[in-house]
Parts: sequence; structure tokens; C-alpha cells
Amino acid sequence: MMRDFTYIDDIVDGVVAAMNKCTGFHLYNLGESRPISVNDLIAEIEKPSAKGRQKYLPLSQATSNVPLPM
Repeated sequence: MMRDFTYIDDIVDGVVAAMNKCTGFHLYNLGESRPISVNDLIAEIEKPSAKGRQKYLPLSQATSNVPLPM
């Protein structure tokens, strides 16, 4: 699964700049446009950690027996 992660402050700055510049209907791409897999992101986050890589279950397996709050 690939995702495009962008720092929230960059998105907020982009929205404010687009609102200030907007004189009509325009499209602005505020994403990073460099998708990264979730597993690669986790590996990058874990690199400085002494803990090492953890095992992750697919969402359907991880939550199949977990009761949901009503």
C-alpha cells in the first residue's frame, strides 16, 4: 500500500496561500507527489530505534476478533 505523506503545517500553509491568491477556480496540488509504502515508512521510523522491526498483521486479521464499542 502506497501513501503520500505530507507534513500538516505544509498543507495548512498551502491552503492559506491558495486562499490568498485565489481569484477564481483553480486546482492546487498540495501533496508531496512522492508516495512511499507504509512498510518502508515504518522501517525508516524504526531505524534509530534499538527495538528493531516489529511484525504487523494485515488489518483484517488484526481486528477480526476484537470487539467493537457500541
